[in-house]
Amino acid sequence: MLRLPEILLIAVYVAPTVWAVSDILRITAETWADSEQNQVLWTVIVLIIPVLGPLLYFFIARPKLIEPA
Repeated sequence: MLRLPEILLIAVYVAPTVWAVSDILRITAETWADSEQNQVLWTVIVLIIPVLGPLLYFFIARPKLIEPA
């Protein structure tokens, strides 16, 4: 059974990463090209850097992706 620290670990590390990767994959390749961002690079960043990767994606790449839409 999971204890509170383990649940918090999942919430802090896994949930933002899953959200960011699902958001990256949801956006079309055309939108990525229009915003001059690299979908594969952002996926790798989010997966390799657990907490900072999703934050970087949210504050750097996502605003540029939403802008053309």
